[in-house]
Order: sequence, then structure tokens, then C-alpha cells
Amino acid sequence: MTESRFQLRPATSDDVDAVFDLFAEVQSIHATAEPTFFKPPVRDGLFESFFEASLTDPEKNLVLACHQAKAVGYVLYFAGERAENLYQSARRYAYIHQLVVTEEYRRTGCGSALIGHVKEEARKRGIRQLGIDFWSFNNAARACFEKNGFEINQGFMWARI
Repeated sequence: MTESRFQLRPATSDDVDAVFDLFAEVQSIHATAEPTFFKPPVRDGLFESFFEASLTDPEKNLVLACHQAKAVGYVLYFAGERAENLYQSARRYAYIHQLVVTEEYRRTGCGSALIGHVKEEARKRGIRQLGIDFWSFNNAARACFEKNGFEINQGFMWARI
């Protein structure tokens, strides 16, 4: 499959079931790999609030990737300005909070299509910096991100005690 086979569109309230299914698939991977950190996915008020905020918060953008009208992935991202604070200067940037692709469509260009969409939207807004993070157990995500031009410039370390 190629990127052109994916239709990208903003999510709507009608997409809540599809977004939950995609979220649950990836959240389950995280909960299995790091059960002391991640919760198993649950369709509850927290998820409903998250989804509603993803559609209504002007700082959030939720975009679905569809193949033959079926949602197969999504990206949730911020693109805008952050005020100066004690540690950082004011800056314009974009940040991908969640990138989800269902297992069947991984390594088909879907993730790259979603990342490309965010890059293009950021460029339109005059933004030249895009961030994303991943967990060390998620080698597939890291490979996808590196393929799309991301480089590590900050690390977090945890110790089990």
C-alpha cells in the first residue's frame, strides 16, 4: 500500500467508536509492556472526556487515516505557540501526542502519511519544529519516527526501586 491510498480527515463526534478501538489496540500494547505505568484501555468517562476535548480544544487536532472508508489510524497533535516560562523562550512548535495505526496497516505508509499531514499543517503555520516521543520498548514506533526524520535530542531514564 502507498500513502495515496489513505484518506486523511478531521475526526468528528461520529468517530468515537473508531477512535476508541484504535486507542485500545495501542494502549493495550503499552499496558502489557509497562503495567505499572499504563492502564488497560477502558471506555469510560475519562475516555469520553478525552475524545470530546480532542474535538473541541482549539490547541488539539485529531485527524483520522481511512482506507476504503475504514479508520485505520489517527494522529492527535498540537501546533501553535507556547509562552515563555522559567526554562524556555516563547516558541512556535508542533507536537504529536498520539500516533496510532492498527496492526494490519503498520508498515504500509499510514504512519508516514499521518506524520506528513502534521508536518504540512505545521509548515502552513510557519512552524519549523515538530516533536514526538515513544517508549523504549516500542521499536516499531521508533523505526517509523526515524524514517520520518525524527532524531533523539532528549532522553528520560527511570529506575525500578
